[in-house]
Amino acid sequence: MSACSVPTVNGHRVLVIGAGGFLGANVALTAASAGERLVLHSRHGDAAVEGAELVAGDLHASGTAADLVRSVGAEVVLNCAALADVDRCEHEPSLAARLNEDVPAELAEACAAGGSRLVHISTDAVFGAAPGPYTTGSAPSPINVYGRTKAAGEAAVVEAAPDALVIRTNLVGWSPTGRRSLLEFFWRNVTEGHTVNGFTDVRFRPVAASLVWRVVAGWLTTDTGEGPIRHLTGAELLSKYDFGRRVATVFDADPDLVRRSTVAEAGLTAARTPDLDVRPSALPDDVDPSILDVDAALEHLSAVAASGYRRRVAAVRP
Repeated sequence: MSACSVPTVNGHRVLVIGAGGFLGANVALTAASAGERLVLHSRHGDAAVEGAELVAGDLHASGTAADLVRSVGAEVVLNCAALADVDRCEHEPSLAARLNEDVPAELAEACAAGGSRLVHISTDAVFGAAPGPYTTGSAPSPINVYGRTKAAGEAAVVEAAPDALVIRTNLVGWSPTGRRSLLEFFWRNVTEGHTVNGFTDVRFRPVAASLVWRVVAGWLTTDTGEGPIRHLTGAELLSKYDFGRRVATVFDADPDLVRRSTVAEAGLTAARTPDLDVRPSALPDDVDPSILDVDAALEHLSAVAASGYRRRVAAVRP
């Protein structure tokens, strides 16, 4: 992947909600390296990056999200918090509603009242019941609790904070626990010589989590006239099986360790959308388009892992 400068948001204070999670930790590291003044939220206030302020708050409790916005007074609030375990959402719909609907609504209302700009991270899973491909103008059509609660969260954000950005995406990369991403699932198994199943009947457009801040910062500083909804998705639609084989190839493992499988064979609780053909939005002018290339993204993830990035991501949440 060719070099790409990371724009800053004019050195403003950026409050990262859910900084101890998968996306939050990646954003915290990359935004810090770009010179942003970060305030990192986690439940216990222990999501640490050098130079960042730390705040604690239990998002399960009503009002916590709004209190965080008011007390920090950041110019930008980036919401990375969610219940993203699709099957867990089916078993705990009330918790999914709290984290995926109520928290974004509270953040949006507080941001609108206090003058902060909200960036809310959503998901391509808001689609599925209606056929694709899906653009930013397509009506949400979720098929599971996760998708329905995320779609409701989007609607609440747009209604309460018209200047907010709502970014739908599907992320892969390195997480603090080492077990939150599809990349890690395939990487861990194939590099240890284990066979692993890959769905042939689910296709998606993945993006590297460690590249998200580059695009977010660009969209925040560039008025594209597209409205509040953006799609940060990959340039290529491919199956989970094909993605697994690409992972094996990049990390010098045997691609044949990834076996063909289907969703039905996996016995999962929640329905999965067969074709999440969520077309990407136009990138900011100062962001290299290769950022959305699947193979280039995997090469990037391999390179940063070799430079110690996995260790730094894990250290964000002690």
